[in-house]
Amino acid sequence: MNPLILISPGMAAGLAICLILRFYWARCATRSNSGVWREPGARNEIYYVSAHAALGGGIGLLFWLSWGFTALVQLSWWQRGIIFGLANAIVFSALPLLISQSLLRSAQPLSRMILVESISTCIAASLACSWTWSHTL
Repeated sequence: MNPLILISPGMAAGLAICLILRFYWARCATRSNSGVWREPGARNEIYYVSAHAALGGGIGLLFWLSWGFTALVQLSWWQRGIIFGLANAIVFSALPLLISQSLLRSAQPLSRMILVESISTCIAASLACSWTWSHTL
């Protein structure tokens, strides 16, 4: 199986979550009268979208590389996707964020927003890759 078959849905899911979260954070910011956690601008938007697409593509590549995990046939595609997404979110998002928060003593709301974004991107990309894997073979 070609790895691009799984990298593409991962990137697409990362971009979709990026769009959904963008509207969600804008709605929360207007409700609480708090500003957005980063300044608006074309460069920041490109970084934001690129980070979500890269995370989704990386999840797709890891899903392709994990032949042993995808061989679990007792689980349905969505169970495999959620478990794989949560495992990646813990390893690549939660642990580094907790370590950096304890070292830098960053703001609690900012770290929660970043954690929500990374967990939702990991789970959405894993679900997309798992669905693609189950329907391709």
